[in-house]
Amino acid sequence: RPPRSTPKPSSAASDVYKRQGFYNLPDGSFYDPDGYFFNVEGYDEFGGHYDDNNLYIQGEGNKDLFDD
Repeated sequence: RPPRSTPKPSSAASDVYKRQGFYNLPDGSFYDPDGYFFNVEGYDEFGGHYDDNNLYIQGEGNKDLFDD
């Protein structure tokens, strides 16, 4: 996945940057350190998600981007 620009923090007190670089929004959605958006269920536009160890698990929508 190519990196995207990380959003600028808002002034809302509930928006939080975690130590790992994730930008959490009040509704439970978030941006990862590369600037990709993840919905409230934790999935990006490709169906990918992060596991409990903060490792990205690619979704079906982008598996062809990683195959040789």
